[in-house]
Amino acid sequence: MHTPLCRFGHVATTGELRAAGLSSREIAAIRKHPLCCRPRRGLYACGDLNSAERSAVQCGGRIDCISLLRSLEIWVGDPPPALHLRVPRNSGRTGERLAALRRRVIPHRRRPTRAGTRLYVSVFDALRQAMDCLPPDDLIAAIESAVHLGYLSTDDALELIAAAPTRMKRLLHEVDTEFRAQSGLETKVRLRFTRLGYRVEPQARIPGVGHVDNLIEGLVALETNGRDHEGSRSTDYYRDLVTEAWGIRVISVDPALIDEHWDVIQQVVEDAIAEARLLRRLRGRNSDGAPD
Repeated sequence: MHTPLCRFGHVATTGELRAAGLSSREIAAIRKHPLCCRPRRGLYACGDLNSAERSAVQCGGRIDCISLLRSLEIWVGDPPPALHLRVPRNSGRTGERLAALRRRVIPHRRRPTRAGTRLYVSVFDALRQAMDCLPPDDLIAAIESAVHLGYLSTDDALELIAAAPTRMKRLLHEVDTEFRAQSGLETKVRLRFTRLGYRVEPQARIPGVGHVDNLIEGLVALETNGRDHEGSRSTDYYRDLVTEAWGIRVISVDPALIDEHWDVIQQVVEDAIAEARLLRRLRGRNSDGAPD
């Protein structure tokens, strides 16, 4: 539901309300509004803010880094639960307010480079901060995920990579600048097999099938998104059959197994690649061959 504070980004100080032309009577009405609250003296907020947003407001900060990315369902892996906040750099009261919060808070004080909102920094700045907080593969997956979901343009992603600190340059050259992956798991799988020396094509198109998550050496399609919908099983099985008809082995892996049993997955895929190479040699087929 809307409140008088929605047009102010859901949060406003008394001074901001006065500067916008509101009278003392109108400000008093906001104070008494059933859907508004006062996180602290001289500050007003919509009452339906979630707990993270309330914490940000209480300490004069904005949701940042992993917390912002997770709120938008951008890939961040499985980091420890904590609230990442962008807080004022030179406020003497910020430390007191952070200490008063009854939750684990990780404060960040880097100056934002892009406009965000009263409650959140920009996705660009959140990803820049995440370079200090996410493991390397999850960071790459987060950047690709942000582009795939439409929260970051390709140009902005390339600018983000170009502006990264020197220590990150070698890592970020592994970002797929075509941004083809449709999930963080697809990115992590691509990175792992690429580092093993294999040629990996994300979202490879198979005639009569559509796209597969990752096509490795043109021989093995590794699907990592799982099969969650009962009604899609027959379609999945048909896709697998057509893919196999093109001489491409299909391996579908439950997402939960990617990190838990990666050594087994890697061994199965490498064995499948070796078998497919041998079979193609025996059949006299090249890597682009069509079904017999």
